[in-house]
Amino acid sequence: MAELSAAGETVLTHMTGKRQTIEEWERFPNPDVEDESTGYRFYYHAHRCPGSKSEHGHFHVFKRISKGESTTDFTHLIAIGISPNGLPCRFFSTNTWVTGETDTSWRESIEMIRCFEMDPTCDALANQWIGSVLALYASDLLHVLRHRDAKRRRLRRARPRYYNDRRTIVLSQTKIDLGRKFAALDA
Repeated sequence: MAELSAAGETVLTHMTGKRQTIEEWERFPNPDVEDESTGYRFYYHAHRCPGSKSEHGHFHVFKRISKGESTTDFTHLIAIGISPNGLPCRFFSTNTWVTGETDTSWRESIEMIRCFEMDPTCDALANQWIGSVLALYASDLLHVLRHRDAKRRRLRRARPRYYNDRRTIVLSQTKIDLGRKFAALDA
């Protein structure tokens, strides 16, 4: 954040090229930032979704995984909501249909989040910012992912095909406040 600030930017202005407005669903960058060696991938976009009232848009963070015989796919680790002033304001998880992901358990997901690392040539400022936010909020992310899995279990019993149900978008979320987090760390 300090490096972005020194350049007169936030992660939001960095990703959107300092554009004041962007088109709904427009992806930044396009194609996504992806590290072929580690399998991590992310992009930023903006659209309305449950809980997004006070945010500009959000990052989707993914990790390439292997499930089954030789299938290589991605799992959606977390979405990071960004406020209009470029600060992280919430974390949320999405239903399977939203990102076309392969489900992983909270244990697998949190381990992948803890290991988040991308080659510096893959948009160094953005990937360092994402990695720092993920590390700073590890306990909050654990909470969100556990709630995601609990909701999946409840939905599976009530609606066995919930993962394709367009009415279910967000599975779990938590608001975050960077100022409070820093104050708590200082205390």
